[in-house]
Amino acid sequence: MALKLIYGSAIAVLLIAIAFVYFEPVPREKYPGFVRKVHHELLKSVKYVGSFFCSSSKVTAKGVFTPEELARYDGSGDSLGLYLAVMGRVYDVSKGAEHYRPGGGYSQFAGRDASRAYITGEFTEEGLTDDLNGISDENLLSLSQWVDFYEKDYTFVGKLAGRYYSNEGQPTSELRAVWAAIERAKQKTYVAQEQNKKFPPCNSEWTPEKGSSVWCSKKSGGVERDWAGVPRQYFERDSGSVRCVCVRNTGPPTDHPEGASHKNRGDLDDPHLKEYPGCPPTSDTCKYARRCPVDVPGSGRVTTKASRDNPFVERIRTAWDGATVRVLMESTSRFGCRRRRKIVTKAPSVRKRGKTSKKPFSVIERLDCHARESSGSLQLKAAMDRC
Repeated sequence: MALKLIYGSAIAVLLIAIAFVYFEPVPREKYPGFVRKVHHELLKSVKYVGSFFCSSSKVTAKGVFTPEELARYDGSGDSLGLYLAVMGRVYDVSKGAEHYRPGGGYSQFAGRDASRAYITGEFTEEGLTDDLNGISDENLLSLSQWVDFYEKDYTFVGKLAGRYYSNEGQPTSELRAVWAAIERAKQKTYVAQEQNKKFPPCNSEWTPEKGSSVWCSKKSGGVERDWAGVPRQYFERDSGSVRCVCVRNTGPPTDHPEGASHKNRGDLDDPHLKEYPGCPPTSDTCKYARRCPVDVPGSGRVTTKASRDNPFVERIRTAWDGATVRVLMESTSRFGCRRRRKIVTKAPSVRKRGKTSKKPFSVIERLDCHARESSGSLQLKAAMDRC
């Protein structure tokens, strides 16, 4: 009899608890923090069990969040915690609360999946989305490095149902397509790195008085090796661009079979290469007249370091007609910046109809920057519209 009474009491308490959780006679905002978390888990369990007996669509499995559930982990006063999602993977970022809670530099990412904003830096409601359509393979590779960062430094707590995972936590076709693009970018990067070992970039310099000069050394292009090589123009087959590379000019070609005869010309006979006009073919230095810096033949890419103590980066480019353009990029946070500024320190004189006037320099240089929190490095991508 006593056992039946205990069972009956337990069932009654359970039913009352379920009703209390489901119908919420007291607003959950008034619960203490621990009670809110217990309430959330109970409610999720009740809905999950109930979905097997109701005709409505099945709710998410354990460890899978809906967007509405994740939104309750934004670090605000009545939130359940501090979570964010990247490419559908949810992480607890509580230990970095100073960055992710309201008022922090990364607060826009809390309680949602804003994968696209990691690439674009657009923090509007339209930009804070998980939609990665139209993003290049290379930028998706950069986003995957953010995933690696969160996997290493924070705690993985689940998956987000929607674009990248189903309600059961299974990858969607869209997620598989994104990872396929990332693998393509990795392969392309590997090929480029191997190509860089074979044809390292030249050192280059440009001054209004002396024009352009390029030269090769055993460390040019940041590639250490036991040969210096000679400068050559390298024609990119896909993009049609031209860049200066150092070419090994002795021994067998790089891909030459071991032991086979060769002309002792290294890689000089590669079909992508062309000599610089007017330069000795065996010299490791070449000087020639050119109106634009050799490292910016229409577009360029530079990488520099910006420490957290000194987030200001200056890049000075000297262009034609003796005009100097100074571009100052200011990092607004450790995540990155999109502020851009162009300062013409010396404008060329232009004579027009007998009058001499100072004409604003006509080069437009656009730089976007993006700094990863994990390394603090600042990558600058520059493209000159005219050169």
